[in-house]
Amino acid sequence: MSEPEFSEAEEEAWGITPEEVLERISDVEGAMHVDFEKFADMLGIYGEAVRDPAEIRPALERARASGGCAIINCWLDPDAYAPGTENQTMYR
Repeated sequence: MSEPEFSEAEEEAWGITPEEVLERISDVEGAMHVDFEKFADMLGIYGEAVRDPAEIRPALERARASGGCAIINCWLDPDAYAPGTENQTMYR
């Protein structure tokens, strides 16, 4: 995928250069750290964060047992590959 190109007018409108955009969105840890399970508290529904893959099924069972809507926030390793996908071009 090629890098985005912006005209001078677009850069002025956004107040940021394409390089700054890429720099800001490349900080995955900072950009993607959202505790979605806390939205559940705000909405009055069940919410839980899961960081261990072995806890996904029990979390889903607890969510179902809650008897209503639920949010399960599953944290993923951004450096891990799905089985069999290591050679796909999107990872290069």
